[in-house]
Amino acid sequence: MAQHKTPILKQRAIEGLRKSPDYQEWNRTFEQLRQAIRHEASPRDMRLLVKAGAKEDLLLTLLAFVVYDWNGLSPELMQKRRALRSVADQLVTVVNHVTRIVNDPMCDGRFWLALEGGLSWDLVPQAGCIEAPVLKGMRALAQLLRDRGNGLGKHARFLSKVVRNRGKRSLIGYVRIFATEKTTFDQEVAYLLIATEKAARRLNLVGRKPETNDRQFTPEQIKKFRQRHFPATASNNIVEQPHESTPKQKTLGQRLAESFTSLE
Repeated sequence: MAQHKTPILKQRAIEGLRKSPDYQEWNRTFEQLRQAIRHEASPRDMRLLVKAGAKEDLLLTLLAFVVYDWNGLSPELMQKRRALRSVADQLVTVVNHVTRIVNDPMCDGRFWLALEGGLSWDLVPQAGCIEAPVLKGMRALAQLLRDRGNGLGKHARFLSKVVRNRGKRSLIGYVRIFATEKTTFDQEVAYLLIATEKAARRLNLVGRKPETNDRQFTPEQIKKFRQRHFPATASNNIVEQPHESTPKQKTLGQRLAESFTSLE
């Protein structure tokens, strides 16, 4: 017997999303943010990192991603969860109402034929018997939708932890490639993040909660963050230079995979 396979999102559909007006608008805004960060950032801070081997374009891209991660999860996720719960409740209401109707024998014409027209009662089926499998499937569908909504809630809690520090982790992880025991670039990263926030505010791209305790950009805070997320090991004394084939921009899927791994 052939095994049932869940259909997956096809590459053609993904390409279609990339060509959508919303995605193109996102790209335009993202590029505006990169240029605004370039304008706000001190050339001195950027020059020190570039001199150490970092790519300016990639630094600007990582800084821009930090801004988008400040915004947290898309509100559409919880909107979809509420939509699933709502449609599940509506389906249950419909099923309950239909069950009451079909379980009433007087809603079947054969009952009236037997009562008034002389049809044999042996030909009148038990009320609700034929409809029972369909109603059972509808209840199962309602439960499936409810479970999917609950799953979105669990995913939201997990992804909130992933997203909260994802951009900063990517930035500091990249800068760490060029750091040495004496030069950590914590001060430069802090100043670049301050410039990034100024650029984001100028473009009105700061998240829904612009004032948070986590948004501290001092060398000491960057040092603590780096030590917490990138604990020192014996092999850290040797700093490896990036391979030439390193991509300039990681995909969202790659960033999520790295975040998932770090949480294990």
